Amino acid sequence: MQVHRSYIVNISKIDSIDGYTLEVRAHRIPISRNLRDRIVNCVVGKYII
Repeated sequence: MQVHRSYIVNISKIDSIDGYTLEVRAHRIPISRNLRDRIVNCVVGKYII
């Protein structure tokens, strides 16, 4: 999923989301303000059964 103009991330690899950054292993990646809600919904929706 595209999380920023310059970044595409595999949702299953996201470790955490903190404000407008997310962590994938040891990397901190910025999240676009326009895409943040969509990204959070996808990540949370994946883990709710």
